[in-house]
Amino acid sequence: LQELAPRDVVARAIFSEMQKENVENEFLDITFKSKEYLVNRFPNIYKTCYGYGIDMSKDYIPVAPAEHYCMGGIETDIWGQTNIKGYYACGEAACTGIHGANRLASNSLLEGLVFGGKIAQKINQSKTDYINIEVKDVNLPVYTDQFDSDSLKIKEKIREIMTMYVGIIRNREGLETALKLIRVHMKTVENKEPVLPAHFEICNMLQLAEIIIENALLREESRGGHFRSDFKETDDKWKKSIIREIGKEVRYEA
Repeated sequence: LQELAPRDVVARAIFSEMQKENVENEFLDITFKSKEYLVNRFPNIYKTCYGYGIDMSKDYIPVAPAEHYCMGGIETDIWGQTNIKGYYACGEAACTGIHGANRLASNSLLEGLVFGGKIAQKINQSKTDYINIEVKDVNLPVYTDQFDSDSLKIKEKIREIMTMYVGIIRNREGLETALKLIRVHMKTVENKEPVLPAHFEICNMLQLAEIIIENALLREESRGGHFRSDFKETDDKWKKSIIREIGKEVRYEA
């Protein structure tokens, strides 16, 4: 495998080997570097591994692919402004378009710094627009952020469904299965009035899962982190983003 290959390429390679060997992880070998080098170059990683009984200078490090960054997000302009006046988004929550279909390491930090600064600048320039907005006191009950047992079960099910069918390697059959399962859970919660933060989180997770699956089904190609085993090639006609808005038709933006 190439040195510093894109993350989606590395993740698929690891995943493929795990499937072949029917194991839960592969191993990363950096034992050819001295302990002094590793402690100075990767202090946090070394400390974390050591806490699990792994000495990076002597032991192999167990690794497995995991989703840790969302390429899509809330559509914004170059100032972080969404389609709702006064509502801004930046960082992983936003879809600014600067990453394309993949993300280079550490670009997320730069994105947060750049767009966070631009948003602050924009707010300072337009703060007079919000001077006359009336703010009302709202008496809310004290909520706990603890999950009840039913919510915890649904949350774990969402994770299992998305990992199994909407993960590193996707195909129509798996995506359609995932969509059916997610919608079953949506039916379960739609008649319940959300009262705890945990309940709102479950609703948000289900809605986002449905959007991701629907978009993955629409995009009949492989591009960046989106890889479909039934459409392995990149197709130029899909050189565009899929935009969804409540109550409106799906639109595409090149």
